[in-house]
Amino acid sequence: MEAFLSTPLGVALFVAFDALAVLAVICITYRWLFKRVFDWLFSTIAILLLAPVWAVLFVRGAIAKKRGEIETVLVSEEYIGKKGKTVRLHEFNRAFFRWNLLARLFDIFLGRLSFIGCKALPLRDCTFLSDSEYERHLAKPGLINPLVTCGSEETDYEEMWERDKKYALSFGFFKDFGIFWVWLLKQIRGEGNAHLGKTREKSYAQYLLDDERITQADYDEAQTL
Repeated sequence: MEAFLSTPLGVALFVAFDALAVLAVICITYRWLFKRVFDWLFSTIAILLLAPVWAVLFVRGAIAKKRGEIETVLVSEEYIGKKGKTVRLHEFNRAFFRWNLLARLFDIFLGRLSFIGCKALPLRDCTFLSDSEYERHLAKPGLINPLVTCGSEETDYEEMWERDKKYALSFGFFKDFGIFWVWLLKQIRGEGNAHLGKTREKSYAQYLLDDERITQADYDEAQTL
């Protein structure tokens, strides 16, 4: 046996067996352990690699704040997180345009958000969710939406809720791995967030108001949350 393990074939089989064992452990514990481990690991790497970008953004923000162009560099808002808990998520001031969501890397590092998960909804939108739609909150919200694999320009909130619930109930290592690579490929192609369809155009509360499913009074009350 020892002689066989010392051969190239034996070494290859030994390494393959160990790799499969590690992969099996990751898959089995992914929902409650390794998803968080990967979020922490890759957010840490991203934060460190983007250190020069943070410096530029904060200096630019400090200058804009001194000029009175913005009130604060970072803005935050309360959202509904995993299991319906309220979490505060951050982003750079809208003056930074496409850079604003980079601040969410720190929310991932702190465990408030995940790289892959359902769209984070602010409190004012969650007011109008039904009990069944709250199943989407069995998983953490994320930056990369599962709709990336099946969404289109016609995707509406109802379709999003159904896809979100399916994801929250069945996500795993291989599903998240596939979602990430589809998202990366679409970013390379320059497709952006087209998969979010109509949900990009307006908030859920505004969507319901325009569809006359809530009143202006209901909408106004939700905006105060």
